[in-house]
Amino acid sequence: MSHPLDDASLLDVLRVRLAEPVPSDVVAAAREALRWRDPDAALAVLVADTMAAGVRGPGAEMFTFETERVTIEVEASQLGHELHLAGQIAPAVAARVRIDQPGGGTVVPADELGRFAARGLRPAMWRLAVLVDDDAPINTEWVR
Repeated sequence: MSHPLDDASLLDVLRVRLAEPVPSDVVAAAREALRWRDPDAALAVLVADTMAAGVRGPGAEMFTFETERVTIEVEASQLGHELHLAGQIAPAVAARVRIDQPGGGTVVPADELGRFAARGLRPAMWRLAVLVDDDAPINTEWVR
């Protein structure tokens, strides 16, 4: 039978535990989580996720994200060790599209028809942030 710790013993155990360093991967994950936080952004919710194999190429997947004012359609395909994204914003608007991934992001332009593309990304989790002038960004959900 174990004996309950008295207050002094419990404090000794906590001092030892608190003196241990936090693992570097935990610190890095916490920093990344805070970097991605944007309380002013609107969330575009994933409403459709469809495999398009044979139609648009092997391993292509279609994603549709929606907010009350915009729809973002994205085709994701993996070629070798690279992820390629191509998409369109509707209603059409010229914008900047930031593709966030663990460890960083890439910004690509969306033309006046709302079309954008990014090649050579890491095959990892991603989300989009649509940036139009000074409006609050529109962030999609994270997908893999």
